[in-house]
Amino acid sequence: VLYACQYELSINVFSVFNCPQENYSGRHYMQSLPYVECSLDDSSWTWMLGLAVPSLAIYTVGITVLIALILYRRSRTHAHNGSDSGDDASDSSTVCGGVWDAETEAFGFLWEGYRGEVFAFEVVWIARKLFLAAALAVIPEASSFHAPSILSLLALSVAVQYWLHPFEL
Repeated sequence: VLYACQYELSINVFSVFNCPQENYSGRHYMQSLPYVECSLDDSSWTWMLGLAVPSLAIYTVGITVLIALILYRRSRTHAHNGSDSGDDASDSSTVCGGVWDAETEAFGFLWEGYRGEVFAFEVVWIARKLFLAAALAVIPEASSFHAPSILSLLALSVAVQYWLHPFEL
């Protein structure tokens, strides 16, 4: 559930920091909630900031680090057991040279579908989603950097995918 909601929640966390300056008064207001001033004097924004900073650290970054650690642990088990493929399709009781266990049952979706050499490609996918969330939430739509930054990120993502060919055929 946390994995599935990470992108949407990351956009909401990043939106707290999107505070363009209003032309008339020179004050900064949230793009997503234009009646909330981005000032420590505004209790609503201070409250949101107090939730956004730990959420950014724990949830947005924390989930990514947790997934990277799970994949790292799997790679160590994979290398130790000498298996050369991520999943043995002919026998569903063996995975990574070992027994189908609770960890594989719970987290197997992270590496299923990827070639054995690049099974950790999911971390690249998560990083792409987080950078997209940050770009969409922080860079104002009226900015001349909005579209080029998003298109550049997507082009880089396609290039990395083309270069690594991460998916099993």
